[in-house]
Amino acid sequence: MINSFLHYDVIKKLGEGGMGVVYLAHDTKLNRKVALKFLSRRISFDSVEKERFLQEARAAASLNHPHIAQVYAIEEVDGQVFIVMEFINGKELRTVIKEGKLTLEAKKSIAIQIAEGLQAAQSKGIIHRDIKSGNIMLSPDNSVKIMDFGLARIEGAPQITQTGTTIGTVSYMSPEQLKNNKVDKRSDVWAYGVVLYELFTGALPFQGIYEAAIMYAITEEDPVKPSKVNGSIPEEIESVIEQCLIKDPDVRYQDFGEVLGDLKGTSSKRDKLVKPNAKAAKPKLGRYLYVTLPAVLLLLLIAFLPIRQYIGWESSESVLLPEERGLAILPFKNISAPSEELEALSDGLMMNITSRLTQVSNYRGALWVISASEIIQEGVTSPGQARKDYSVNLAVTGSIQKFEDRIQLTMNLVDTKSLRQLISREINSEDNSMSVLQSRVFEELLDMLNIELQSDVTDVVIEGNYNSRSSQHYIQGQGYLLRYEKGDNLDKAISHFQQAVDDDSDHAPAYAALGEAFWRKYQETEDVVYVEQAKNALAKAMKINSDLVQVVSTLGLINRGTGDYDEAIENFKEVITREPNNAMAFRQLAGTYVEKGELDKAEANYKVAIKLKPDYWRGYSDLGNFYLQYRGDIDKADEQYQHVLALTPENYIGLSGLGVINIYRENFEQGINFLEQSMSIRETYFAASNLGVAYYYLGNYSEAIRWYSRAYELNSSSYRVLGNIASAHEAIGNDDLAVNYYKKAIDAAKQQLEVNPNEVRIINNLGSYYADIGENRVALEYLKRSLALDSNNNEILFYTSAAYERMGNREKALEWIEQAIRKGYPISNIINQPELYSMINDDRFKKMIKNYE
Repeated sequence: MINSFLHYDVIKKLGEGGMGVVYLAHDTKLNRKVALKFLSRRISFDSVEKERFLQEARAAASLNHPHIAQVYAIEEVDGQVFIVMEFINGKELRTVIKEGKLTLEAKKSIAIQIAEGLQAAQSKGIIHRDIKSGNIMLSPDNSVKIMDFGLARIEGAPQITQTGTTIGTVSYMSPEQLKNNKVDKRSDVWAYGVVLYELFTGALPFQGIYEAAIMYAITEEDPVKPSKVNGSIPEEIESVIEQCLIKDPDVRYQDFGEVLGDLKGTSSKRDKLVKPNAKAAKPKLGRYLYVTLPAVLLLLLIAFLPIRQYIGWESSESVLLPEERGLAILPFKNISAPSEELEALSDGLMMNITSRLTQVSNYRGALWVISASEIIQEGVTSPGQARKDYSVNLAVTGSIQKFEDRIQLTMNLVDTKSLRQLISREINSEDNSMSVLQSRVFEELLDMLNIELQSDVTDVVIEGNYNSRSSQHYIQGQGYLLRYEKGDNLDKAISHFQQAVDDDSDHAPAYAALGEAFWRKYQETEDVVYVEQAKNALAKAMKINSDLVQVVSTLGLINRGTGDYDEAIENFKEVITREPNNAMAFRQLAGTYVEKGELDKAEANYKVAIKLKPDYWRGYSDLGNFYLQYRGDIDKADEQYQHVLALTPENYIGLSGLGVINIYRENFEQGINFLEQSMSIRETYFAASNLGVAYYYLGNYSEAIRWYSRAYELNSSSYRVLGNIASAHEAIGNDDLAVNYYKKAIDAAKQQLEVNPNEVRIINNLGSYYADIGENRVALEYLKRSLALDSNNNEILFYTSAAYERMGNREKALEWIEQAIRKGYPISNIINQPELYSMINDDRFKKMIKNYE
């Protein structure tokens, strides 16, 4: 520990936070106790972080107020910068609140003292930005001292914090902070309101079992009224708290002068407090219009509204839709007699109009649509579930019914938050013509959404005029393809698409869909004949209409899946050229760059996808996975998964991602908790497998085998799960069983390698498995091949090191493990591997990791 700096003798360490370490010291010149705050060594060489630290010091040093901890000096010795602060001998407010001994009068006094201190700071243009009960100290006589202007920003000073980061303790953060909007002194007012709520009720207003759930509550939900938590809270205090916690900063208190006026009862505006749910937009206009309407006219309006609804007047122009529209089209229910063909027709219709609307969204940035395949795969059937899973604000529900002479479809546009039906339409195809029905459904849906297409957009979106029989087969084929994993649906899809092109040889979309169906068949059977059939079908579609995005996109998928990465990149670039707002194409392009080893390009394209659809969680999930697996940047990955859960708090993928991150950080209990939450929402092999990893690192190999086995039940094609089961058996001495599982993993990996001969992970894992069973020559061939394809992937480097260690080549093992660490592979993962214990205890390894810890 540090002993002394200049004339300050260090007594003991008081605490440590994100910005620095704080020590209690004795100032030998002035003979007084002081607190010394040092820049953390973790960020001591980061010029941006260092500037933030000095900015804190400059801001705090300009304040001189009885309720703000005084800064005495800013010192620097041998590159160590530290702040000399007043030492407060007391307790944190949060500790005092938990003790539950404060009287009502004491609480009121504390509330006023805090507001006075913050008003003094704001009068100098200083925003604290991290107000919380843990940053407020109380002396034994309940005198307040506001601590740690560590996140302060002087208004008008350069903004040092990187765009997109959220600073401060989440429970106290304002909605505008969480949304990365402009932050000013009204954010301090919000945080102060949270502290008041906590002070007078003993609880926080916004709660959740994990950070993203709290963020969602802050931005989307209203807190429980303070008086319902504590019935003795005075009405005037409750009003102040509610006024502080209005989500719209324009309607919230504007400064602490207003707050103090209401706390002390000196405000002339106390009767004008706006309730928390009040809207900033035109609050006065609405009130004055209401009171000036003649009473008779009001009665007429009240009487008229039910009649209007009853007789079925419904105009999309009268429905107020959100400016930003996230839309999910849910499966239409068959309300006729059960019929597999009609249900396929219904699913195909859903897929068709979703596809068309997705194209519309490429030209209208305010609209984004969830793909039909995701809706089906996730089993989403209700608007509420669509909001929870995808953070959409609108959903389309409906039903389909077949009569002898017509097909009737009903569509409802629903607000997913209130679950209120906004508008409904009924569409009939009098002659059972699917070409007519799908066109009418699409036109009616555009009208319901108040979307009017320009002629150039219409030409792109409308697929063409195909005969009725061909259209019906095409729609039914789409329905079967949408659920291709079920039974013989894939064969039925191929049959319908083939009939569609037989009936109309110019049906380009049907040829494109036939190509996709053949590709899915290849993935299912691994028979390469289907790859050629897929490419032939797509070639015919291209010959008919080379501008069809569906064709080029499917070609990209096939080329990526077979390892033709350069061709796939060109395909996805062509899609983007035609549809610059196609976020899915950017995600596919990014994934292809990852597989090619061009990580900078991959990261850039993932970020573009997010920028195009900032309210859709999938982009953040992809980027989080990228940071975790390919950059080794746990903090950035954490940030992306927090975005996922902020948008969709019960997202099983986001929870699983946070579980992995906590395992990397060796927070095993929390990691297991996140993964178990994920499994409770939806059982997935990756969550089960990672639970196995957690227990493996903890040395509980029996529990690890149990979870690995569950993962294998959920995905029997995963060779890595078999390899993990082998490792766990090996750790408990079941060597023969381990070898058996390693051989099974090798067989499964080789089968997958036939699909894509350039899949670097499979090649590298095969090298590891052959090393595990003692076939070193074969192991080296695979390891060298994988490194030739990608020597930047930290996971590839780690497994290469482990394989060399298994083969008895310690020098090579140390060489590759250092490269893996340099590329960001977590040291915690290395030291928790039983098979590496010998290398870990090597003095050369110990010396090496000191440079990275």
